[in-house]
Amino acid sequence: MKTINKKSLYYILFEEIKEKIESGKILYGERLTPVRVKASEKAVNPATVVKAYKMLEEINYVSTLKGSGTFVSYKKENIAKNIKKDQYNFQMNYEAVFDFASSTPDVDFYPVEDFKKCVDTAFEKDKYEIFQYEDIKGYSGLIEEIKKNHKSADTGNNSVQIVNGAQQALDIIVRLFSGCSVLIEKPRYSGIINLAGNNVFFLENTFNNIKDEDIEKIIKNNNIKIIYCNSVMHNPTNENINSEKRDFLIELSEKYDFYIIEDDCFSDFYDKDLINMFKPADKFGRVFYVKTYSKTFMPGLRMGYMMFPEKFSGKIEKLKYASDISNSGLIQRSFFYFLKDGYYRKYIEKYRKEISEKRQLFSAFLKKNSDFFYFDKNYDGNGIYFWVKIKNIYLYDNFTDLCRDNGIIFMEGRNFNGDKGYIRISVNNISVKKLKASFEVFESIIKKAGNNPAEKKYFPKV
Repeated sequence: MKTINKKSLYYILFEEIKEKIESGKILYGERLTPVRVKASEKAVNPATVVKAYKMLEEINYVSTLKGSGTFVSYKKENIAKNIKKDQYNFQMNYEAVFDFASSTPDVDFYPVEDFKKCVDTAFEKDKYEIFQYEDIKGYSGLIEEIKKNHKSADTGNNSVQIVNGAQQALDIIVRLFSGCSVLIEKPRYSGIINLAGNNVFFLENTFNNIKDEDIEKIIKNNNIKIIYCNSVMHNPTNENINSEKRDFLIELSEKYDFYIIEDDCFSDFYDKDLINMFKPADKFGRVFYVKTYSKTFMPGLRMGYMMFPEKFSGKIEKLKYASDISNSGLIQRSFFYFLKDGYYRKYIEKYRKEISEKRQLFSAFLKKNSDFFYFDKNYDGNGIYFWVKIKNIYLYDNFTDLCRDNGIIFMEGRNFNGDKGYIRISVNNISVKKLKASFEVFESIIKKAGNNPAEKKYFPKV
């Protein structure tokens, strides 16, 4: 049982936003003001805003999309039945919540003790240097270690810039090409859309599933200067780009003078000879490779880097400096030892096995319930995502509402500009134990969703 201090700033802010949502001043699907902006407006600490938003999320008034923001999900009929209106002593049984929405790792799997050793090593070996500003590019030792471990065999003509996660890297690149047209797949990660603004053109499918001539026509007719792609474990479909399409796009980049943003969160789950990444095949110097460890490691460290053609180095350093001067020396140097001393390699091998087990379990569940779900990708592949369609579109709203009421959360297709009827399941954040426990709840919901009298009128007569 949580006891809420009604005089606290976060509670006052929570109640203010809640009232605006209920009265319709903030509409369903609308994005809440970013945390730092709201904190500045209210002259409060960002942690106060985070806590208020978290309270709204706990009663299903908002949903958070990693990297994109917090959006209003309130519909009167969707508010969880165990939360009474105007009752602010919330009782949340967190063991009953099955999180299939988050793409970040399960906290119980964090290698905290191993990373603590690396922090101690940084204090012991680097002493006061960990508290100094690092070079704007990042700590040189970490950059060299990254180059050594990068999946590309040749990093000679590329610069590396340490960044605070992928979103900062994307922001820098979009500002570098300010005003230029960007081409994005469908369904797609919305973070790049928010950054690119009105200069975005959308494909009607993923690159793999569109004819070469149609892609070339779009690029030529719209003077595209950037294409954005997840080459490995596309979010949300989980597919990997094939080698033919990758090579075609690289050739096209030289022909039409555009650049490719390769957003990589998940290549560490694969051996390099099993995937078709752009950067290793970048023979024309056209690829901006963006790497984040937030989906495979501890996201709060905000560790990431970008690798790009050396000719852009000066401009990118200026944009990075304008953003935040430099990354934490303590975190960079600790992560350097984590890589150098083999801790990350040991951790990722263990984590790959964990993800493989969870993927096999959920694949088996989908196969068992194939009358209800349609899943058109390889059940037994790698990856954390399942892009799943509810076969009977008329059961979709009922199914998603019942899931929320029973503590199951996932991302709906609309969050990726996908077609209605789709949901994205992520098995990254949920433990194996809770994953297994969710199947009984899912199957109960499937049975209820199919037996809803309000939906019977849609069923064809047999």
